[in-house]
Amino acid sequence: ALNAVADAMRDSALEVGGRAPVPPPAALAPKPVSAAVDQARQRLALVADAIELERFDVMLEPILGLSDRRAQHYVVTIRVNGDSQDASSDAQAVGMARGSGLLPLLDAVKVERAARVAWRMEDRGKPGSLFSQLSGESLVSDRFLNRFADTYRQGDTLGSRLVLGFRQAEVRGFSELQWSTLR
Repeated sequence: ALNAVADAMRDSALEVGGRAPVPPPAALAPKPVSAAVDQARQRLALVADAIELERFDVMLEPILGLSDRRAQHYVVTIRVNGDSQDASSDAQAVGMARGSGLLPLLDAVKVERAARVAWRMEDRGKPGSLFSQLSGESLVSDRFLNRFADTYRQGDTLGSRLVLGFRQAEVRGFSELQWSTLR
C-alpha cells in the first residue's frame, strides 16, 4: 500500500510539472535482505567452526586493586579466530550465536578455557578470581550443563575461583528451571 501511495505521489508530481525524485547513489542504497542473511550465516558458520576446532584466544582483562594497583582478579573473554583476518570478539560472537543453539556451546568453551587459566594460576600460586559472563540460555542446555559439570569435576578449587555473571535483563526473565540450575 505504501509503495502504491509513493508511486501515486511521484506520478502526480510529474503531471504538475515537478521533477522525478533522484534515485540514491548505489553506495547509499539498502543492501538486499538476502545478502545480509548470507553474511549472518557465514558468521554463524565461523563461530560453529571455531567451536568444533577450538580456535579461540582467551583474553584476561585485569581488575586492579585500589591500594597497590596490581591485578587482583580477571574478566575472561574469548575471541573467535577464523580463517579470515577478521576475528569476532566475545560480544560479537554472543550476538551472532544468540538463538541459534550455538550460544550454550560457546559458553561451555569459555568456561573450559577459564578453568584452564584458573588451574594455571593455582599452579603458579597466583591469587584472584576469574569472572566470566554467560548467557541465561546456557542454563537450560543439557549440552552446556554436561560440559560444565565435567569441567567442574576436574578441579577442586574451581568453585572458589570462577565467578559466573549474567546480564541483569536476562536474570529478570529467568525461568524456574534456570533458577534451579543456579542453585
